[in-house]
Amino acid sequence: MADKIPVTIRGKRYPSYSAAARALNVSYHAISQGVRLGFLNRVGLIENMHKGEDIEVTIRGTTYPSIAAAARALDLSPTTVTAAYNRGTLENVGLARHKRKQKKCTAMISNGKTTEEM
Repeated sequence: MADKIPVTIRGKRYPSYSAAARALNVSYHAISQGVRLGFLNRVGLIENMHKGEDIEVTIRGTTYPSIAAAARALDLSPTTVTAAYNRGTLENVGLARHKRKQKKCTAMISNGKTTEEM
């Protein structure tokens, strides 16, 4: 049974799902869903997020007052940082960025003239 399985949430280790649920004031189901869907870091915080309260995040040793502040500092979208937060992969967020290739603009020729000559 999953209740005897230890679980770590935001760096704190709990001896079981039930113990974590009691400590975080959430349901056993919230813990098991967090494990199954990969958003354990947000279990017990979502209510605060809906109230507009900021969640402090630490990425590679730097602590930011909010996800939005971290996104601005790292030149990422808040959606990207939130997704990494949900997956528990904040330490890797923004490391494997691929710059979009800019498409080369070519001049069109119409009636013997390029668009630049028109």
